[in-house]
Amino acid sequence: MRRLLGVFVLGSLIACSREPPTALLLRDVQVVDLERGEVHAGQSIRIDDGKISSIGPVAEFEGPAARVVEGAGRYVLPGLIDAHVHIDHPDELTLYPAYGVTSALVLRGVPHHLRWRSEIRSGERFGPGLFLTGDYLDGYPAWMEPMVALDGIDPARAAVRRQVEAGYDFIKVFTRLTPEQLTAITEEASALDTCVVGHGSGNYGLEHLTASGQANLAHGQDIIRWWLTGHDDDEGIQRAVAQLAASNTTVTPNLAFTDAMIRQGQDLEAILETDEAKRLHPAILQPFRRANNRYVRNADEWVPSVQERFEIEKRIARMLQEAGVTLLAGTDASTAAVFPGHSLPTEVELLVEAGLTPAEALRAATINPGQFFERCLGPETLVGRLAPGYEADLLLLEDNPLEDVTALRDLGGVMLDGLWFPREELDSKLQGLEEDYAALGDEVIALERALFSGDADSARAIFDRVRAERPDEFVFSQYTPFFVGYGFLYGEDGFSSDPERLATALGLYKMYAETYPDYHSAHYMLALARRANGDVEGARASLERALAIHPEYVKAREQLAELTMDVPETDASE
Repeated sequence: MRRLLGVFVLGSLIACSREPPTALLLRDVQVVDLERGEVHAGQSIRIDDGKISSIGPVAEFEGPAARVVEGAGRYVLPGLIDAHVHIDHPDELTLYPAYGVTSALVLRGVPHHLRWRSEIRSGERFGPGLFLTGDYLDGYPAWMEPMVALDGIDPARAAVRRQVEAGYDFIKVFTRLTPEQLTAITEEASALDTCVVGHGSGNYGLEHLTASGQANLAHGQDIIRWWLTGHDDDEGIQRAVAQLAASNTTVTPNLAFTDAMIRQGQDLEAILETDEAKRLHPAILQPFRRANNRYVRNADEWVPSVQERFEIEKRIARMLQEAGVTLLAGTDASTAAVFPGHSLPTEVELLVEAGLTPAEALRAATINPGQFFERCLGPETLVGRLAPGYEADLLLLEDNPLEDVTALRDLGGVMLDGLWFPREELDSKLQGLEEDYAALGDEVIALERALFSGDADSARAIFDRVRAERPDEFVFSQYTPFFVGYGFLYGEDGFSSDPERLATALGLYKMYAETYPDYHSAHYMLALARRANGDVEGARASLERALAIHPEYVKAREQLAELTMDVPETDASE
């Protein structure tokens, strides 16, 4: 039964502080002990300098206190940790704490993520504590151009060193690496005191992945995709579970991703009408709309087979838990209508549906990822627990999540790095995003239509108008210009012979590079468009920019060599 919100003493003052209060008391709460699966009533929690300093009976904290938040008997547990997200727009950072997610592992980091992480830590920006991988490391040729393609062992090792030196916490691997490259990457990462996370691959078996020391398999679906002969391969499932149980590799089941795929195929419009969709930046929402949504094509054909696979995914998650494999709750937000923040409670609910107890599912979203971060990043990284010395990232709930994990949906407030945000303030932040996007959405859709139709001048006009009002604004998702541009840049045999189409591609890739200046692929595609339009020097400059970001970029080096051959030699007699 929901209770009325209690009185939050000094709540607004604390929430507006730029620095954590020296001392704060969360008084009279029921502490949810996730390790033992029990609740301790009549407790208070003292916070000093953004960390938990003590927990004990209310009577132990009687007398003068600095600042007080009255818990009024509600339930408190650690803030949730999403161990698999993608964050493309800074506004998405607001969504995570607003839904109770106080830490997130970003599985594709580029320089702007480093800036956002720093701003969050300094108190300049509201958002969850960020843990970052670097950009995708993939074999050559990469699965997709925006990934860091590595041709050989030495480039793979160099890429790891470069990412660690830049300040990324983890290394992310993709699907086209060779067995030797994966081994080199994990060895280099281990020597630099970090861990490798990411995908499996058809290039090597699960045994090689675990033996190499890859610390996390970021998609439970990869077990089915790469290492089973079919959904009904019981022997293969048993073998995979045993292999993982005998290793130190954690697994992220990633059930929310498959669930969202199915729901899109069944009723996309209903999803787009939810509050969560309206609170996602229109440019990030772009791939989900019906006109662009790859998941709704031929849905009648594929939804039944994905539903069948989904049941196997849940079965595998349950078997991994029973075998003692450490599960990390992760959502893959914001892909496939997996909405930031909101989808992690969904993941917890799906883990319970798969057969985990509420305590086990909640540990996968708190204690387990916290232990994983401590293992990979060192003992000073303390998140995911209610214990002295840990970061003061807490949730206050109206009901007991050990009885029903949907209690995560009913937040009384969130404490983030020792700062208290009551429910009313979180709702205000969400409402602000929704109102802001109501107008911006029309501009994003208009630009999108201009791009798809080849009206480069109109697209540029919209782009400039929006960014004049909102400097550095994102007006399309990161992959939209990449793929749309291909259709204008290329014909049946190489570059298009149509000057108008080539000019459209050039205009589009200029906007791409201006929006995503940290992406090597943006500058590479701009170089190709410049070359196709006869601008050799401009192409050279763009390729050099791409190589500055990704020094092992084989295709960029090949293009530079071709440009050199294209330049006619000067006659010595002139």
